[in-house]
Amino acid sequence: MTVAQAKGWLAEGHFLPGSMGPKVKAAIDFAESTGNPALITTPESLAAALDHRDGTWIVP
Repeated sequence: MTVAQAKGWLAEGHFLPGSMGPKVKAAIDFAESTGNPALITTPESLAAALDHRDGTWIVP
């Protein structure tokens, strides 16, 4: 998803504060400040996420 989409969905409450909310906020901050994509995943899913088959990508 794009930063704009993530911000909108975060504002609408789609990412819970005790769950994905903080992760999405951090990914938004990272993508905005660096201009690079951010990836939210688990260690076990890293290979699949890097191959764009798993995880959550937030792109500038």
